[in-house]
Amino acid sequence: MSEVLNVNINEDPRLLFEKYDVATIKKIKESAQTEIEHKQNVLRQFIGDNYKPVLETPPVLKDIQVIFEDTRQTLSKITEYSKNFNSDGEIQEKQPASPYSEVSQLYMSALYCLDNNKFIESLQNSELAKEKLKLIGKNSIIAISLSVAIDSLPSRILTTIKNYLEDPNTTLSSPILSDCYTTLMKFNKVQRLKSSNPFEFIKEALIQRIKKLFEKIGQINDICQKFLLVLESSIAFLSTIHEDSTDFIDTITNSFSNSDTSHLANIELRDLFRHAKSIQDLANSSINSPNIISFLNETAISPDFWKSAFLPVFKTFLFYNVYNEKFSYLIF
Repeated sequence: MSEVLNVNINEDPRLLFEKYDVATIKKIKESAQTEIEHKQNVLRQFIGDNYKPVLETPPVLKDIQVIFEDTRQTLSKITEYSKNFNSDGEIQEKQPASPYSEVSQLYMSALYCLDNNKFIESLQNSELAKEKLKLIGKNSIIAISLSVAIDSLPSRILTTIKNYLEDPNTTLSSPILSDCYTTLMKFNKVQRLKSSNPFEFIKEALIQRIKKLFEKIGQINDICQKFLLVLESSIAFLSTIHEDSTDFIDTITNSFSNSDTSHLANIELRDLFRHAKSIQDLANSSINSPNIISFLNETAISPDFWKSAFLPVFKTFLFYNVYNEKFSYLIF
């Protein structure tokens, strides 16, 4: 490296070609490059590789100061806008709500409750909306439109109750029957589609439900299970009101027993007996529930009324099956 050390860095590089040949200059260059790399390695080891990124990091302090200043100015503007907004809000007067907004809200609440099968709540919102609108008056197109819509709600509620009770695929329970009963108590005889009372309205709707069981449900096992649900829900519901429970249950069971089952006559004999055993177990389990035991004790109804419903149906199925197999002498 002596060549490197003996070269004056302040000299004109062209003078090197006067003192040295090309080979020597190349050697000086290589020696200088090697010396530079050596010094860099020594410096890295001295500082440590962990601080290497620091050496390569550009100065960002000025950029940070610029960002900070921009942020400060933005916050100042937001503060100023907030003051102006509050000042304008104090000057402006609060706009009065529309006199029909509360009525509209009650009407929408009634529809929402009706869609969710909350019948008594829907009717209560309907009646309250009608009272509010009466106080406001009907001197505008909006008021007239609201009046027509609100007046149609009771009939819609009544129709929805009827359709719900008659549909074999809807959920049935004692609370739902009680809700229907309480709602129907608000209607007069004409509005209840000529039923003498809410009790009769529900009974007639459940009879239609049982008939539709055989029309819409294809499996006898499902039919019997859904009928048991009707029976259990009815018994739990009847325990909350003072009506002729015996007649109600007799009507329901007779409706099931006398239903048309001809379209289900293609059931295999082994499947028929399997379904009969399944339904018998289900019925025995149901009849031992506390609600039904209490009901039977209060009404003095024999537990055999379960058989009075299911036995004729299965006899009918067996008749069709045996007749088709030409074993009519086995008929009960």
